[in-house]
Amino acid sequence: MHRKAAQVLKQVFVLFFVLLLAFFAQALVRTNVIAASAPPAARQTVRRIKPAPAPAVRIIVLDGVTYPRTDAGFSAALTAAGARGTVLLPRGATIILTSAHVISTDGTTVRCAAGAGFVSGVNRANLITVRGSDDAIVGCQFRGGADPASDPIFLWNSSGAKVERNFASGFVGISASFVYLVGARASTIEENHCVAGPKGAGCIFGEKGSVDTLVQSNRLNVSLGAPGSHAIAFHSTTAGQTVSGTKILSNRIVAGPGYCVEVGAFGGGVPQKIIISSNSCSMSTDGLGGYSVGSDAKFWTVSKNTFRANGHKLSISCIEVAGASDGTVAGNSCDGGNISLSNWQAQRVTISSNRIYGLKGWCAAIYLGTSVPSGAVNYDRVVANQIRLPAGTAAIGIWQQCNAAGATCNNNSYSYNVIVSDGARGSIGIKLENDAGMSRNERVGPNTLRSPSRSIDPEGLVSYTITKTGADIRR
Repeated sequence: MHRKAAQVLKQVFVLFFVLLLAFFAQALVRTNVIAASAPPAARQTVRRIKPAPAPAVRIIVLDGVTYPRTDAGFSAALTAAGARGTVLLPRGATIILTSAHVISTDGTTVRCAAGAGFVSGVNRANLITVRGSDDAIVGCQFRGGADPASDPIFLWNSSGAKVERNFASGFVGISASFVYLVGARASTIEENHCVAGPKGAGCIFGEKGSVDTLVQSNRLNVSLGAPGSHAIAFHSTTAGQTVSGTKILSNRIVAGPGYCVEVGAFGGGVPQKIIISSNSCSMSTDGLGGYSVGSDAKFWTVSKNTFRANGHKLSISCIEVAGASDGTVAGNSCDGGNISLSNWQAQRVTISSNRIYGLKGWCAAIYLGTSVPSGAVNYDRVVANQIRLPAGTAAIGIWQQCNAAGATCNNNSYSYNVIVSDGARGSIGIKLENDAGMSRNERVGPNTLRSPSRSIDPEGLVSYTITKTGADIRR
């Protein structure tokens, strides 16, 4: 009986399992039918955007056939190259330019292979004038030839011009410069080599609104230049226009009768944000001196430059600040020349951490003063300079002098300077002199004054205070 009941239960279980499988199979079929009858999902299309092809760069080679190596051939090549094109002078190619040429397109380059370049065949002309934007002259030689009284490169109201790795020599005449800038903006003059011709002008001269110029890593020799010629000069010469933003960096200069570098206003607007830094200057003849910034310039820096007089006479200074304010003279080395602040104003100037040595004869290593009526030499700081006075000479380490009616030399400070003398008769560590005008509230010390005949020498009506610590000031 129990066995029959077990068989019946077993048959019932099997039947239930079969019916369950049938149910799931039917549900699966229904799902597939619905899925098959549904509309297909929309397909996403990925569209690949092809980059625009770069414009073709036209390279026009002065091959001597299609483009002859002549003045006319060079002119035709410039026209053919046009905007963003290049005119290429092959190795050793020489072109005599007998007329002036103008680049007025944008992005045009004149490039020379080794030994290639131009010879001047015309006087009183600008051989290549750049008037466009982002144009360049690279790697070319420029020689004066039989007609050397021309400017090789003239940047005229250009923007972003580059003059790089060129060589110029033999150009003469008081107005002939290797690179001449008028109204040029954001120019770069870099790694060029210039040798001025006999009685020639300097190598690089900018004026009339030439702003934001970078002059860097050039080798410039103006030892044969005309009197007053400077290796690098930027002058504001037109009312309302400046040479602001000029940076003169890391150039190697052999000076002639003029300055190595001079920046200032000469009839034009006030130059601002001038940087003269890390240059070297060596004199090859008697001349004006090393570096000059002045004529109302503001917010300027003269730093980390070196100067060597090499036994030649300076008519002015290693570093001259002539009528400029709100600037810094720091970390320079002057071998054979002094630092001077003078003219109608020199206010809020810091002279710090400079080395002055190799001086000859009577002199003041650092001079601050004015002989201009109502001149102003105020709030200047002379700090942490190292000065060695010439042996056997009544020289002065630091000299402040007010020498004009209405002039003021007030609130200046002199501290932490080291002045070394051999004790020569008449030698002075720090001299504060008032011949006319007003000299008040000067602050002196602490300083280290080693063996001058007199440590501090006030003369005239001068009010000052002295701070000294132990043997910091030695008589």
